[in-house]
This record gives sequence, structure tokens and C-alpha cells, in this order.
Amino acid sequence: MAVLGKRPSFSHSREEAMQALFAKELSVLKEAEGAFTRHPPPEELEHYCEMLAEHYRSMLAQMMKLTSISDATQLQLKRTKLELSSALSNVERLNRNLEAVSQEKDEILALAAHDLRSPLSGIRGLADLIVEESASQAGEIPAFAREIVNVADDTLEMIRDILDIYRLDGGTSAGQHTETLRISDLLAEASDISRANALRKRITMVIESVNADCEILLEKALVVRILENLISNALKYSPHESVVTVRIDIEGKFLQIHVRDQGPGLSEADQAKLFKKFARLASRPTGGESSIGLGLAIVDRIVQHLGGRVWVETTPGQGATFRVELPVTVAG
Repeated sequence: MAVLGKRPSFSHSREEAMQALFAKELSVLKEAEGAFTRHPPPEELEHYCEMLAEHYRSMLAQMMKLTSISDATQLQLKRTKLELSSALSNVERLNRNLEAVSQEKDEILALAAHDLRSPLSGIRGLADLIVEESASQAGEIPAFAREIVNVADDTLEMIRDILDIYRLDGGTSAGQHTETLRISDLLAEASDISRANALRKRITMVIESVNADCEILLEKALVVRILENLISNALKYSPHESVVTVRIDIEGKFLQIHVRDQGPGLSEADQAKLFKKFARLASRPTGGESSIGLGLAIVDRIVQHLGGRVWVETTPGQGATFRVELPVTVAG
């Protein structure tokens, strides 16, 4: 009978133990073959005994092969684990570097935005004076001055958005002072916010509530900031001579703010990008207004800070309704 070849030697104790076990099994097989030689089995059983011995040798060979594969696999797994550990360390180091760079970028951006406010405010003030002084004059100067005022206002709004998102992402926010006020006070704020831009595009503002006299406790400055951004967003994307509706009410223990426009609505792709910083949507402002994609991101962060939620209901081509729900305490 054929004898199995020698199995490769290994240095580890487990591998040496397996080698010893296979050697023992081979010895048993040889003793059995010797016994068959000395005491041949009956002729009718000889074929079956040979088959049994052959299967036993085959089984031992397969076991030795599997053990060798297992050893190689274990070694490869150890190497892979070391490589993964090294790669993870590199990723963590890169993440720390990216966080540091991102923080430095945000600080530089916030500093630059802060430093730009004063000169821009000066430019706007001078343009206002030109508008007033040239109101009775013919020519292009009054129109140019008004355009400078509009551009300065848009730029100052961008700067405020950048500073707000920087503070909110850093875990701080202005206006953390709870006070008592009526829903009618928020309605008045909404009216003031929308007046100039609505007139510019001849948009009709509908500002309503069924419980305007209700008194609530809230952080007014933050809620007004939500209104500013939602109304500004609605006016930017609304066509001229359309209607924007602002509704502020109390339902149970929640303040409900709904801002509905008649703009182009939002596709599924745009909805997926809403409330993210610097989101660029397929829809564009209808009056040439500027947008850097921070308004809704600011709304989202303020709403989270106040423990509420914000979402949009929209159908492409049929406008959009932004809804905010904030927990408040009803006074009295």
C-alpha cells in the first residue's frame, strides 16, 4: 500500500501537535495494513478492507490539506488585522487633521465675515444718503444708489448667515432668553420681515392665526430668526405677483409655523439636500436674489436647539410649505 508523504513541519505548538496526531494515525493505518498482510481477511471481505484502508488514507490526506489551509488562513488573517489596524490609525489621524483644518477654515471665514460688516454697513449708509439726496433728480444715479443698497443688504444677510451657522455649529446661539409674548407679536414680526422684499416683487403676503391673543413663553430672538429665514426663502423662490402665506398658531403644547409659497416646488433630489450647509438647489431665486444655501441650515439647527422639528411638504410645480413645530409653554 502507498504511504502518505511527509507533512510540512511548523514551529508553533498547535501545528506540532497536529503533526504528531497525523503521524499517530499513519502508524495505526500501517499496523492495520500489516495485520491484513499477516492474517489476510476472507476473500469475500478483502476488497472491502482495501476500500476501507484507501478511504482512510484519503480522509487523512484531506485533513492534512485542510489543516494546512487553516494555518495559512490564520496567518493571512493576522496580517490583515495588522494592516486594518494600521489603516484605521491612519484614518483617525487624517480625521483629526481634517477636523483641525475645518475648524481653522470656519474661524477664518467667521473672522472675515465679521470684519466685512462694518465697511459694508458704511457703504449701505452712504448709498441710502445718495438715494435720499437724489430722490427728486432725474437720471440713473437714484437707481444705481438703490441697487447698491439692495446688494449691500443681500451681502450683509449672507454675512449674518455665515456668523450664525458658525455659532450654531459651535454649540452657541444668541437670544437664549425666554420671555412671554403674544402670537400677535410674532405676526407683527413676520409682517415687518416681509414688507420690503414683498413690495419689490409685488408679492401678496397673507399672515394669519386663529389664536393671535394667546400668550406663550419662548426664546423670541431665535423664533424670529426662524421666521426671517423661512419667509426670506419663500420670497426668493416665489414668482412676481404671487402669494406667500404665513400661519402661526398653537396646537396643544406646540407652536406651529407654516410658510407656504407658490414657487416651483422641490424635486426629490432637492429635498434630499435641504437643511444642509451651502446646499445648491435646482430651483433659482426668481428676482435675481443671492443665495449661499445657509438659511434653511440655520433654521434646522435653531429648531433642533429648541427641541422641535422642521420639514417640507411640496409637489414639483405646485409650491412648497415649510412647517416648524416647537414645544412651548402656554402662559396663563
